[in-house]
Amino acid sequence: MASRTRQIAEKIKQIISADFSLGQSGIDMRTSVQIGAIVEPPYIPFACVSFAQATSEYGQSLGRYKITNTFEIYAFVGGGDVELRTITAMDLVEDMVEALCTDRQIGLSSIVDDINAHLLQRMAIDTGSKESASVILRCKCTLKATQGSNMTWYDSSFKQRKAVAVDSSATGDGTVQQKDVEIQIPVDWDLFWNNIRSDMLDVICVDIEGTILSFARKAGASFANRSLTLQIDDLDTKTLSVNQVYVYFANPDQSSDLSVSVSIVGPLVGYIDLSRPSGMIVSQPMQRPPTSEPQTAFVKATTDEIDVYFAVGNIFNVRANPYNARLGLEDIHYINIVSLDNNGNNDTNRYDETKTRFLGGYVRARAKGGSNSTDYALVCRVVTSETQQIDIRCLIQVRDQLPSS
Repeated sequence: MASRTRQIAEKIKQIISADFSLGQSGIDMRTSVQIGAIVEPPYIPFACVSFAQATSEYGQSLGRYKITNTFEIYAFVGGGDVELRTITAMDLVEDMVEALCTDRQIGLSSIVDDINAHLLQRMAIDTGSKESASVILRCKCTLKATQGSNMTWYDSSFKQRKAVAVDSSATGDGTVQQKDVEIQIPVDWDLFWNNIRSDMLDVICVDIEGTILSFARKAGASFANRSLTLQIDDLDTKTLSVNQVYVYFANPDQSSDLSVSVSIVGPLVGYIDLSRPSGMIVSQPMQRPPTSEPQTAFVKATTDEIDVYFAVGNIFNVRANPYNARLGLEDIHYINIVSLDNNGNNDTNRYDETKTRFLGGYVRARAKGGSNSTDYALVCRVVTSETQQIDIRCLIQVRDQLPSS
């Protein structure tokens, strides 16, 4: 299989090898583009695509990182004088940028997150016997994360997955029990609907160990109407907790149906959250100083209900060597939220565990209530697939702020 860099270069060439006769430049580039940088164009108009560099950036853990590939497009156009050549070159750049950014994943949704294109340099030059103006257009392609999170990946053919929060916080006695689950796919989740097969065969449910679950598509599923509810039969569930499973998708080669016949009774709800962490964030949870109270603090009124985001991406163990092209080893098994006063007593009136959600590297918890002029420790208790238990804490300071007089 061709490398991702080569696939992107070939796709860029394909996109700019277009007829821009009706565009700003009025130039037909269909047979005038090649891969590889040159100093002097063999003919006019002409363009070439060159790979410039690749940079990587780590996320919350060493198991998750992204790569940005940078490409440069050298374009040469002719004209009767320097001004005309320069204006034509500018117009051609606009045509190319528009073509490249029409689909920000350039038709490679399984490997490209986004493309950004901008003019790097513009100059009028004489190139040998051919007077021409040349421009350099720089394109930066952000690739899909090489390792998407912190567990065993089910199958490398599936390019995407999303964490699901299965709410069993008000069910059972704290033991592990088999529970049915229903997960409704959001209609406004473009990343999902734009990257699955129309027959939805590449949408599956998988547990935190990377094992496919017994699941089915509920009757009435419709790709055209963006309607899909997934049903999981007999999920091993830690009750009085919020459990995690995954929905995997984006595998265009998945032509067989992995769903099974299920019998669903009294299902729990699995929630997919499409938000991103903002506002109240508890970061660097493992770098805790030896103080008597949490160092990250947020102030709320007694009537406020606030969402706090706990960073969990850097607390998990990772693999020494990749499996299914990823380094994930450990993940969230289940979550408990508690709110402790200065005596260590929990009060369920100070949080809403049913609002707990997983956001990929973060856990969102809802804090509420409390007595005025009192501080509490809001605790996100993470139990992992490797049986670690880690408490991440922040201070909730309840203040009904009023004028002094």
